[in-house]
Amino acid sequence: MKNLVFLALVLLFACSPEAKVNVIETVERFKVNQFEDSLAISKLEFKESKIFNNKDQLIERHSFDVNGRLKGFEKLTYNNGNADSKYFTSDSMMLSYYEYHFEHDILLEKKAYDASDSTLVRTEEYNYDEAGNLIEKIIVNSDGMIAQVYKFAYDKFGNELGFSVFDSSGKMILIESHRIVELDQKNRWTKKYSERKGIVRSYYTRKFSKINIGE
Repeated sequence: MKNLVFLALVLLFACSPEAKVNVIETVERFKVNQFEDSLAISKLEFKESKIFNNKDQLIERHSFDVNGRLKGFEKLTYNNGNADSKYFTSDSMMLSYYEYHFEHDILLEKKAYDASDSTLVRTEEYNYDEAGNLIEKIIVNSDGMIAQVYKFAYDKFGNELGFSVFDSSGKMILIESHRIVELDQKNRWTKKYSERKGIVRSYYTRKFSKINIGE
């Protein structure tokens, strides 16, 4: 039933008069068991689908549980260069809402609020390199103090090669590297492994599909 809800939402946006082409990007992450001379891809750990309109704007995000069932979804609306969104459970209960602040179509800040009492939960601030790749994400708690900082690295095509996480004192607490094993015709990664401390932890797949309107 929950997957039928996701399909209905996809079809709803596909039929929207505002969009001529919707792009769906789906990422799945699987657990990997590493042996002495081999790797074994195991169970699904994470799945997310994003829907983009014909302006390449994110209009909806869906998250799934380890059984592939819809867990929740976020719907975004754009107004005067910025965006607002609401996050719902699969039963359509709103848990949180967000404010997205852009400058020249580049996301600079995202604020998260608890839907039950409208209190600010956290703020995320974003910095980019000259190519437009996200290189730093700063998470600020509701008291205005930095909680964590993420720093990202990329290949020449703009594919993420890994990230480092720093705590509020600036101490590195985690580093993860990505080994890309497959690209599509647009040089976007479609299959990759992630490693932490030299141990392969996860296997990722990414797929792109299009819904063409009015053809």
